[in-house]
Amino acid sequence: MKITKTEYELSPEESAVMLCELAHENVTINIQKVSASDKTVNDLLQQAELYRMQKRWGGNV
Repeated sequence: MKITKTEYELSPEESAVMLCELAHENVTINIQKVSASDKTVNDLLQQAELYRMQKRWGGNV
């Protein structure tokens, strides 16, 4: 098995897009140096988890 590591440096707004695009893959996403509040980061993570669940169950996103 090949393990690939990719690092991204993104703004909080860009992070939201990346989280949603990567949510269906087996990835670990670390958000560091985010200037937004913890609530905003948690909202982004919840949005990504919802996207992942919808993709898993074959829903349209």
